[in-house]
Amino acid sequence: MPDQPSNPSASPAPSAGRASWPLWLGWIIAALAIAAAIYLVGRSSGLQRQLNADQARISQLTAQQALSQNLMDALTSPDSKQITLAESARPARPMGHAAYLPKSGALVFVASNLRPLADNKTYELWLVPANGKAPLPAGLFRPDTHGSTSLVLPSLPPGTAARAFIVTVEEAQGATTPTLPIVMSGR
Repeated sequence: MPDQPSNPSASPAPSAGRASWPLWLGWIIAALAIAAAIYLVGRSSGLQRQLNADQARISQLTAQQALSQNLMDALTSPDSKQITLAESARPARPMGHAAYLPKSGALVFVASNLRPLADNKTYELWLVPANGKAPLPAGLFRPDTHGSTSLVLPSLPPGTAARAFIVTVEEAQGATTPTLPIVMSGR
């Protein structure tokens, strides 16, 4: 047999099974990493949406808690003025009661036995300031079929001390100053 020249740089051919295994393993790992990244991005987005919704709900509940606290303070604080209003002409008929906390402007007003009004008329509650300034409109209301009504936390400026509360009958849109006669009043 003749001598065959040997090729020192030639290496034995790798087997087909050994060469394809690391190649497939790399593709599988890459595919799993991509799938995991897509899942984690989607999960992160979902959690962020839930966090934003939870923060909005917390803000809403905080505002409701502050409103509830204002209402409770107006009804129960020793600094709250409790005023019963009665019809000027006949005190025993229509009655109203105001709970007012001057420092926050929180007011709760309930009335009963009010007479029905024409469609173009409404009752209006007024806060008469203790400093002698013009009465402030505290809210419009119409009684239900039983003559009852309430105003809960109308917009009043905080820090306004009240000398009295009065109720008048006004045009449906309300008035900028009370119209006589005064239907109910209380100090």
